[in-house]
Amino acid sequence: MYIALIIILTGWNISSISDLKLDSIELDNQNNNLYHVNFNKPRANYDTHTHSFFKNSNDKTIYLLLYVRDVLRAKILAERKNIDFQTDHLFICLNTRGYAQVAHMSYTVQRINEILMHAGCSVRFN
Repeated sequence: MYIALIIILTGWNISSISDLKLDSIELDNQNNNLYHVNFNKPRANYDTHTHSFFKNSNDKTIYLLLYVRDVLRAKILAERKNIDFQTDHLFICLNTRGYAQVAHMSYTVQRINEILMHAGCSVRFN
């Protein structure tokens, strides 16, 4: 659900956010309160688009991204059944059988909708 929250907060495209890698989040070289998130845009000739975030601001997007990178990924990797699974993608998840996988767009949308429906929410995420 963190990926959905980040998409809702930022308006970022789900395919772009699904393609983020661990090294897509960079701490600024001169200001340790500033982070840059770099997106490679396939439909823009693979140009890199950068979004910058101050950690000490009202916008909590960078906190969510760092939490996913530093905490949630470690939990998923510790619980996975497929011990040999490795990826540099930022967003990974456990499938319903307990196997880790990259949180690609189609699976992510499907899984978020399953969670929302299970919670009694009639609104679909897409």
